[in-house]
Amino acid sequence: MASYSISQQHPLLRLLNYAKNYRPQVWTAATFTILNTIFDLAPAYLIGLAVDIVAEQESSIIAQFGVTNIIGQLAILTTLLLICSFTCGMWVKSLFV
Repeated sequence: MASYSISQQHPLLRLLNYAKNYRPQVWTAATFTILNTIFDLAPAYLIGLAVDIVAEQESSIIAQFGVTNIIGQLAILTTLLLICSFTCGMWVKSLFV
């Protein structure tokens, strides 16, 4: 690395220099931020799957796994949606409060 003074370095590089002592906390925060985003997007994806089940019925994604009954497919999605929304999402969000 060139011999720049600290004031000439890019601000992000200076921030990383200051954060060396907090590296585990930075990685933990980044990991949980990604998990939080996944859990926030999962319900919308599952609702999209529910729409596909109603539209495609026996040729939907879940029907390919052997559940061809529409009520059974929607029950599986409802269970996944409840688990994702209440358990995972609240757990990750509670870490940041």
